[in-house]
Amino acid sequence: MQTVNRFSTHVGAGTKIAQKFNFMKSNSVYRPTFVMLEGETAMSAKRKVMDRLRKMGHTTYTAQHFLDMPKFGKHDHVKQCNKYISEIRAFIEDAKFTQHKNDHIFIDGTPLNPLFYTSPNDQMAKIIRDHMRQILEEVEARVFVCEADEFESAYRLGVVKHNQVEENEIRTSEEFNDMYRSRFDGDKRIEAEKDIVEFIHNKYNLLTSEGWFENTLITTDGQQACCKLLEILNIQFKLPTPKYT
Repeated sequence: MQTVNRFSTHVGAGTKIAQKFNFMKSNSVYRPTFVMLEGETAMSAKRKVMDRLRKMGHTTYTAQHFLDMPKFGKHDHVKQCNKYISEIRAFIEDAKFTQHKNDHIFIDGTPLNPLFYTSPNDQMAKIIRDHMRQILEEVEARVFVCEADEFESAYRLGVVKHNQVEENEIRTSEEFNDMYRSRFDGDKRIEAEKDIVEFIHNKYNLLTSEGWFENTLITTDGQQACCKLLEILNIQFKLPTPKYT
């Protein structure tokens, strides 16, 4: 099984179009299912779930962390949001024309992701939601929100350099780095981290109330989350055999 990677090799435009045409001609009813895992990247550790899926031979796509993308201005997130969304859409467009293990493709993000980190104006928020609706109309998709328990979420925030771009009174504009390790500093920093966890959790609840997510995937334990997800999708799997030395 080969993981789809748009950037792995260079294919001429004419060849690529021909490949798509031939695939569509021979697979006119082929519609893979896109499984989209949403959630705050550091807190949910959803990429550990993606790593396990990839090692099991599934097609995966790791979106660039929204906070790591080039900044286009301190108060202008419009271009940043559009770039994030366009990269996901480009992958989906390419992946539709390739055969995949169990006919499932796993993506660790959705167009909704920028809403966790930014305070876009009403127009930008509408554009983000419109992109999400269009994707759900164009392809077979199942969307899950990933969330760990409160303590684990706060701990993960403390050990990962985490630049928040939200600008409001809830301290989400702070930069989190190694000095925020709560397990070693006791309660010295935990309140700030809990503020972030609560803030993001409220955003989960808002988007969940809008009906975007099929279910919540608890990612406190990455392996359990991976197994649970495959069970929900009715995909048979075998757990890796432990190696003893």
